[in-house]
Amino acid sequence: MIFGMNTANNLGPNSEIKHTQSLDEQIAAVKKLKSLVDEGILSEDEFNLKKKEIMGL
Repeated sequence: MIFGMNTANNLGPNSEIKHTQSLDEQIAAVKKLKSLVDEGILSEDEFNLKKKEIMGL
């Protein structure tokens, strides 16, 4: 029962999926996002939000 409750608590709209990435993987992901900003696909705000998520800040 406790396991099920803990699982259910992690399924809401505010749930976060934690990915463990190495620092090199995090840097590569941020560089890819930056290129999307440079191309006008992402805004600076979107970039900063995603960067914080990737870096775990």
